[in-house]
Amino acid sequence: TFNMTGFRLGYAVGHPDLVAGLKKCKGQMDSGAPIFIQKAGIKALGLYGPNGERPEAIEKNMAIYSERRKVLVDGLRELGFDVKMPKGTFYVWFNCGMKSEDFVQKMNEIGIILTPGTGFGESCEGYIRMTVTEPVERIRKALERMKQNKYIE
Repeated sequence: TFNMTGFRLGYAVGHPDLVAGLKKCKGQMDSGAPIFIQKAGIKALGLYGPNGERPEAIEKNMAIYSERRKVLVDGLRELGFDVKMPKGTFYVWFNCGMKSEDFVQKMNEIGIILTPGTGFGESCEGYIRMTVTEPVERIRKALERMKQNKYIE
């Protein structure tokens, strides 16, 4: 939301025993969120209005990402891929109809860099993850390359 990719900041609310267990796990993973991330999170949350209104910049970013997501999902569907519209992320997953590593390699040959589903576990074999972090023009260009590619039917 605030373009702070990689900043991991959050809190847990729940039964004290559950929160204690989470705290124990977290303590084994790292030593906590760095102070600059905590300060950035406080600053970002302070941008919201007194009644939780989103800042104008957030509304603008949401509109940009919504357009990109729609262009990508619609384009993949036009190419015949099974893809669902994501609801809360800038990642779009689709079934590529073959081994995901093979599909990624074929797309690399035409200048499109993709993430194979297998990077996220065996259950994601046959799926590809794309992002909508690029401008609409680049997304359309990638879709056009995919359309012209002999590997896509």
